[in-house]
Amino acid sequence: MTAIGIILKTERIPAGEVGVVYNTKGIEDQVLSTGWHITGLLDKTIEYPVKLQTIKNNDIKVSTNDGKSIEMDFAYNFTIDPEKVSDLFNKFGAVDIDTITDNYLRTRLWEAARTTISTYNVIEIYGEKSSDASAKIQDTFSEDIRPLGFTVTDLTIGVPKADESIQNAIDERVKASQQLEKKKTDLAITKAEAERKRIEAEGQAKANRIISKSVTKDILTQQYLEKWDGKTPLVTGDANSMIQIPIDEAIQSNKTEK
Repeated sequence: MTAIGIILKTERIPAGEVGVVYNTKGIEDQVLSTGWHITGLLDKTIEYPVKLQTIKNNDIKVSTNDGKSIEMDFAYNFTIDPEKVSDLFNKFGAVDIDTITDNYLRTRLWEAARTTISTYNVIEIYGEKSSDASAKIQDTFSEDIRPLGFTVTDLTIGVPKADESIQNAIDERVKASQQLEKKKTDLAITKAEAERKRIEAEGQAKANRIISKSVTKDILTQQYLEKWDGKTPLVTGDANSMIQIPIDEAIQSNKTEK
């Protein structure tokens, strides 16, 4: 038991992490999971997080396709595949994850952002294309570092930061764009109102045609009798003849009223 105590030691891996054991001969095949483990006396262990990590990289400088230099803040989440931590060690050696994220991952993110942002102008990055650019940066960045076991999710970009001259130019272009959109909206409203009036006019004309076709002499006679005030009609016969209702005049009167 004494001999075993001399050549072995215990190693604790915190929750949410795994460990790679290495020594002067290289790394051990087995990756240590969370909990207590027995390792060789001369063995060393480096730990890698396998739970979700959130990283913020601020003031990354990029340029747009219209020659504007801006700074942007980025944030993203990542996880590490436990099966790939040996690959991480083989690439970076005994370097902790914070050093990897602050240097290697930041550089790879900058490269993904640089190549993506260079395809947009500054107004697009400030406005409607921001989400599109963010998605493309995430795809490029994630594919670049995936072979090392990283999976990137939820990458976001902050509002671009520019110097005063660029900001003034941006403000002017945004203002002009807003004015143009207002004119388009006003024109659309005018066209919609004109269309509404046209439809109403067509509907009224159709209704008038239907009414005109439905009016007969019998109907006009009935209407005339209903409105007759009992006065002597314009055309009468002798005492024994029937009263002649002036139908033609009633028709003419009805048309005049319309």
